[in-house]
Amino acid sequence: EIDATHDDFGTRVTTVETDSISNHATHVAGTLGGAGTLSSSEGGTARQWRGMATNVDFYSYGFLDNNLEPEEHDGAINTYGIDLSQNSWTLNLGAGSTQFGDYTSRAVKYDKVVRGVYGRRIPIFFAAGNDRDKPGRCGTGYNCIPPPGSTAKNIVTVGATNSDDNSMTAFSGRGPVDDGRLKPEVVAPGCESIGETYIKSTLPGDTYGGPGWCGSSMAAPAVSGVAALIIQQYRTCHAGNDPLPSTVKALLVHGAVDLDDDSSYYNPGPDYASGYGRIDARASVDLVKEGKVREDVISADDEWDWHSVQVTSSSQPLKVTLAWDDWEGTVNANPALVNELELRVYYGSKWGDPNYYAWTLDRINPSDDAVATTYNTKDPLEQIVVNNPTPGTYFIAVWG
Repeated sequence: EIDATHDDFGTRVTTVETDSISNHATHVAGTLGGAGTLSSSEGGTARQWRGMATNVDFYSYGFLDNNLEPEEHDGAINTYGIDLSQNSWTLNLGAGSTQFGDYTSRAVKYDKVVRGVYGRRIPIFFAAGNDRDKPGRCGTGYNCIPPPGSTAKNIVTVGATNSDDNSMTAFSGRGPVDDGRLKPEVVAPGCESIGETYIKSTLPGDTYGGPGWCGSSMAAPAVSGVAALIIQQYRTCHAGNDPLPSTVKALLVHGAVDLDDDSSYYNPGPDYASGYGRIDARASVDLVKEGKVREDVISADDEWDWHSVQVTSSSQPLKVTLAWDDWEGTVNANPALVNELELRVYYGSKWGDPNYYAWTLDRINPSDDAVATTYNTKDPLEQIVVNNPTPGTYFIAVWG
């Protein structure tokens, strides 16, 4: 339960389920939407320790049964009108567990929640877990995403970086999940490698802390907070209408900064450590402001209306991102994907084989670079990047 009396939250916390006041929940809430009210009086500068979206309202659920069941989103949506669901928890799997990466019955339910089973679609965010550096948990260091929510298709799963140098934290869960889907989709700061060596946020009793506060739990609310800003901007630009959850996911991914260096885990394009990269709030929100978003509907064996783009300079890459809220699959299906959409980009002519394909990863060799030589048949999220594009007309199509 969030400490609703913390000055950083004002009157913005509604306690739906009474539980003991939680350091963890309060810390997570501060990163998502604390106002930073007490920063200067607690030794910082004015509003220094504010969160990402400082006007959000919180609806705090308890953790008495060690989980938040998907069914609880019914009341959250229909009684409290929530716009997104932030979850910094996973199942606590022991050494030698075979459940990492499983598409469980609760993962199926989470996909249904995102797709609107309770009357309205909402984006849901889950932390990628902190199991990678625990003895006996993940073997090679990959295939380390715990269920239930983090393994769902329509969820945004968030990994943790170090805020000071963008390195991957040792603990953050890495994909793939069992059917080879990419997880996490994006990453955000969840620790620091030097300096304070933790994430500073609200703690109960009108304080901030502190040593030891590192985890993918700390990264996920940063992404949820940016998602709240995206929803706010989308409403401003679209007459009060909400974006689809898949649109929020696509905007986060499209605006993300690819983490690519000489490390063993950061590869060009998406990878199973950092997904499509570190979120960039301004870049994602600006995509909405600049009208670079399109939502549409496609039927089976139907090709989306051709969309043409004029490229006038090769100095910037052409990047196209596609996401959809997929129909729930059956438990442990492989592949779990139900509706396979293909993103295609053509240059000069829109006939024949496409000139450019979406990124794909190899679940058998998870540390290998992503390739863009064939169709992605696993993920409800695809991206094509054309580096140094030849000026001219490019045609974008989606095949259902």
